[in-house]
Amino acid sequence: MAFHGITPVPGLLALFLQSEPSPVPPGAVIVKLMPPPSDLETLADILFQSLGLSGVLAVTGMLFGIVLGGLVFWVRRYRSA
Repeated sequence: MAFHGITPVPGLLALFLQSEPSPVPPGAVIVKLMPPPSDLETLADILFQSLGLSGVLAVTGMLFGIVLGGLVFWVRRYRSA
């Protein structure tokens, strides 16, 4: 798709890219005000952390059960042979 009759201004992009940001005085202190976390945010954080810990414990228990079951199976199989 071509736009006939529209020619880009040469160097326009370079002009925007080379423009300097507004000068900041040397002794300026920049402060960003943040709202305090609400009760819902902290409750959500606690729930995610507890679910994460429960998930790790559940996966660890399953892996331990699989390894222990395989060990018992291997011991009984080769002990009877």
